[in-house]
Amino acid sequence: MRTWILALLILVGGVAPAQSAASVGVGIRIPAVVGLRLAEVEGPMVSALELGPGVHTLRLVANTQWELRVEVEGQALLANLSLQAGTHVLSGRGRLTLTLEVPPGSRVRLKVALAGIS
Repeated sequence: MRTWILALLILVGGVAPAQSAASVGVGIRIPAVVGLRLAEVEGPMVSALELGPGVHTLRLVANTQWELRVEVEGQALLANLSLQAGTHVLSGRGRLTLTLEVPPGSRVRLKVALAGIS
């Protein structure tokens, strides 16, 4: 009778009943997320923004490495960093909140993408 029960347990439990759950690998792929949002406005994340004069608080949301391309017409102040006319590229990883000051007569275009992909 004991042999019967043991054989039944092996059939129900599988061939390798001593195998632990820790040895079983499960892979989950989390998609890369990167986007910009104005803190003053609740709305969806976008990959590009164009901003005129004023003080703007930007939220860059990412779960991976990112590249922020800042195109300035005139001048601007980004996180206390003075930016002259031209294109500037910043890179980082994860979330970031920045303050952007655009003086009258200037314009700033921002574009965020995964690092290495423009």
